[in-house]
Amino acid sequence: MNQDVINSISIQRKASDPRNNVYLSASAGTGKTKTLIDRILRLLLDGERIENILCITFTNAATGEMLNRLKEELNKWHVSSDEELKRHIKNMFEQDINKFQILKAKELYNTYLNNFDKVRIQTLHSLCVDVLNQLQFIQEDKLENVKIIDDYNRKRLIEIALENVINSSKTKPELNFSITNLAKKYDYYTLLQLISNILSQKQKIYQFINSQHSILDLINEQYEFYNSKRSASGSNLFDEFIAKIPQKFKDLVIANQHESYVCTIHLWVAGDRQFQIDNLTKYFDCFLTKSLTARKKLFNGSSSIAVSDFTQ
Repeated sequence: MNQDVINSISIQRKASDPRNNVYLSASAGTGKTKTLIDRILRLLLDGERIENILCITFTNAATGEMLNRLKEELNKWHVSSDEELKRHIKNMFEQDINKFQILKAKELYNTYLNNFDKVRIQTLHSLCVDVLNQLQFIQEDKLENVKIIDDYNRKRLIEIALENVINSSKTKPELNFSITNLAKKYDYYTLLQLISNILSQKQKIYQFINSQHSILDLINEQYEFYNSKRSASGSNLFDEFIAKIPQKFKDLVIANQHESYVCTIHLWVAGDRQFQIDNLTKYFDCFLTKSLTARKKLFNGSSSIAVSDFTQ
């Protein structure tokens, strides 16, 4: 056994000791899950009740894997001879155990099976549900049947929300205008997928909303603009928007049209009115990075300018 392997085993043994507060960082397949299982085993071996151990994971798959590994190891202890178990635990933890501890270690498998419903290896979401249910019991809140939503019901809730918005638009002209424009670009199922994608990136959306040039500012500006132009037709509003594009910006786009996303901007600026209406979303996308933040600059080289120069 080379020195690197010996050092790795030594680190894992220290990390598996529940008396140590440990932050363990390592690449995939290097034994992080095993180390955590060993930590649970040592707690059980030292007499800790299984229901008093809390282990949090991020996914249901990780929860299932840890439960299986814990069960397999305890079963191995249960069926091993006294000498085999003594050597095995010595090799795992560098810990000598007496006859009483050997009997106790063998009995842990039955304890696990009899108290499986009390084993608290669970996802963060599952823990939050437990907390809510406990608060409901303590404070008598009317939160009935709190549970983790599955993918099917999540999609169904999005469908219901969209259907409610569509139905509401029938009596709300401004909302109807927005829904009508969305329907020109997306069919019903594509729009559902788009909404689902947005909800799955809530953190990025929040970061964008709270950025210096936030979407809320944009919405407020557009709201004020359209409110001040209620009597104008949609055609006149779009023409006014086009008229606000600075000539300097148009000149720079033409000069740098060979660059990838700048080519899209150039085609849009140079296109006819209908082309611009149909491709307005693609035009806006050119000003954002993949993380939904504004690009710091639009052009490379000496002609580089900041996006903030053209915020207005």
